[in-house]
Amino acid sequence: MRKPGRIALLLLVWLVWGAALAQEETQDTANVSWIVAGCWLALQVHPEVNLGVASAEVFLTLGYLEDVTDNPIVIVTNCADWELQASLTWTPPPDYPQEGDGLADFHWWVISGSGPGLITYQGSPDRAGDGQVAEGKGPGEVTLLMGYRYDLDLNDVPGQYQVLILYTVTGR
Repeated sequence: MRKPGRIALLLLVWLVWGAALAQEETQDTANVSWIVAGCWLALQVHPEVNLGVASAEVFLTLGYLEDVTDNPIVIVTNCADWELQASLTWTPPPDYPQEGDGLADFHWWVISGSGPGLITYQGSPDRAGDGQVAEGKGPGEVTLLMGYRYDLDLNDVPGQYQVLILYTVTGR
């Protein structure tokens, strides 16, 4: 006669071996890939800025027209390095004197800058004419808050004045 413990042990071994066969597992892999084609940049510049009206009172008290609020420039990039340049074109009224210094009286600067990778920016002192605005390292998003000022002088005849600023960001 067989012992009940031995039967239970044989039954247990048979169940474990059977369960092991029933839980067979296989694995395989799938490769998913993509390409980022070069570096890219997105540049968003604030809308038109109106410095106001140069009246006699403004000329005699302040001596300039200025806007230092809500003029953001945003750069978004995956490039390793980037640089933002400004190129200015001056359009005075037709009666503006030839000897006038016009564009030399227009100043721009970065009031503040924020974002990872921002290395340098043109802060104080302000700048007249073309030049580098900022540079940085990517990837990331940078916001620059711009200030603009026009120094008034006696050459400023009545009429509409305009400075067109072409901002160009280059990535490497």
